[in-house]
Amino acid sequence: AELKVPATGIIGGQISVNAVAVNKGATATGPYRLAFYFSNDQSATTFSGTYCEMAPLAPGATWPCSGTVAAPSTLTPGTYWLVAFADDLGHVAEKDKNNNTGAMRIVLTAAPTATTPAPATAAPPPIPPTIASPGGLSAASTGGGAIQLRWNSPPAGSAALAGYKIERCSGSGCGNFSQVATSISTSHADAALTPGTSYSYRVRAFDSAGNSSNYSNAASVVIASAIVQDPGNRQ
Repeated sequence: AELKVPATGIIGGQISVNAVAVNKGATATGPYRLAFYFSNDQSATTFSGTYCEMAPLAPGATWPCSGTVAAPSTLTPGTYWLVAFADDLGHVAEKDKNNNTGAMRIVLTAAPTATTPAPATAAPPPIPPTIASPGGLSAASTGGGAIQLRWNSPPAGSAALAGYKIERCSGSGCGNFSQVATSISTSHADAALTPGTSYSYRVRAFDSAGNSSNYSNAASVVIASAIVQDPGNRQ
């Protein structure tokens, strides 16, 4: 294997490598791996945990392997050989395995000692834009279990709006509002409601960033009961 590596590296860091495997034999190989080791000589002693899966090679063919190799944190600072070892597991039958390695010297230094930075001063949270509240909310029963809501948009000069959130609760004097719809206009039709029930509504505006205004006034209305014709009293 032929190998190129930088002159220096950091223990525990990543080292860029470029290796090329060459089939110098007379027959094709099967698949194998090209693994990377560190050692004090040109033998392979400390596996880096990094390898390339290599394709079968015809006689005289080459196959590249490039990327980064981790310098094991168990090493101490000093000069090492970084070894590219083709077929380190011995999966390919060969007459001569002495040409399966390529090695280059590399100086490994200790990783710099981390220093504790001074605590950063937290930036104050951004002040959300002021969104004026909608007003003049009214609610009217329109028959068939439906209610028509209308309100006034906030006054000019308020933040740009994305729409309105409509909240509702049911029952006389209720206060447990929950959102039931949104609208981009200043009206909304609420349908499929229960006749004879009181419903209360409130509305607030919101912008594209999710900031919301205060609530509008609350408006309440009772759904009128539907008139049912008794078949027995038809004239």
